[in-house]
Amino acid sequence: MINKQIMGYKDVKIPGEGSHEHSAENRKVVRVVKFTKSGKEGIVLLDNGDYKFGDLIFYPEGECFYREGIRIDVPNLECKLVRVLLESEHCNLKRKKIIEALWPNADSDCNDNLNSTVWRLKRDLKEIGAILIVESERGKGYELCVKDDLDS
Repeated sequence: MINKQIMGYKDVKIPGEGSHEHSAENRKVVRVVKFTKSGKEGIVLLDNGDYKFGDLIFYPEGECFYREGIRIDVPNLECKLVRVLLESEHCNLKRKKIIEALWPNADSDCNDNLNSTVWRLKRDLKEIGAILIVESERGKGYELCVKDDLDS
């Protein structure tokens, strides 16, 4: 286990390469956060606080992804957006709430920043082969959804 400073934020413990600390092995599902359109488990919260979707695990405290215990780096801001969307009690989180969470001390309009961050997150999720997708209600908000087997 290695303590590591992540992008100027608090120290978090990052498992060494090949660690299975952030895998779904021997983990219990606490609750299903979101189902797929066909009713299958899409996003689940595990007993260690991680989120699982497909073969990916999202580690909220470290704001990173794991597949089979191997860390997959995605930029910090995009991971923060995933965390905010996952931890929201709302299906469609309003733009204003997301902006407040990502840029709490902003003194200017951050709508363009949010648009860019969402675009990069969509690209990054596709690149790492995640079954997660970011859906938007134009001008209102965003939510994480899970691709179904039927989706292409």
